[in-house]
Amino acid sequence: MLIALGLRFNIFGSALNIDWCNPYDPATLAIALLFGFSERLFDGVTSQIENKFLKAPPESGPAQATSPNKPTPKISSVNPSTARLGELVSFTVKGGNFMPGATATVTDEHGNVTPATLEFTDANTILVKATLAGKNPYTATLTITNPDKQSATFRFSVA
Repeated sequence: MLIALGLRFNIFGSALNIDWCNPYDPATLAIALLFGFSERLFDGVTSQIENKFLKAPPESGPAQATSPNKPTPKISSVNPSTARLGELVSFTVKGGNFMPGATATVTDEHGNVTPATLEFTDANTILVKATLAGKNPYTATLTITNPDKQSATFRFSVA
């Protein structure tokens, strides 16, 4: 099937212009043997087919540089480690890899999300402010999300 697709979409050119309906032809057997024993050759042919037909064409314009994976934010400590219902709490969050444009939310154990404000104080410290609602004490999760959608979480008690 791979050979038939390669020929149909002219990936192989005329190099493999043989009769694929005759499986006992020496050229057919030799190519089948090559694909059977050479994983690199098989992967190369399949990647050419994927690149040609399954992936979107590159956008026109200047060449786009590939960006390395951005580091995931990390929370090493949060002070205070608890909050009170109905009161503004200011968390000092220490960690790393926080990026400008990051957002903060607090989610209670029922899935209700409270937006929080976020201020950068230095490269490894941010200040997160939120007023938490609810009736009973619960456990909440503070989530810091970088613009590239990578996030870090911290669980704390709300009394």
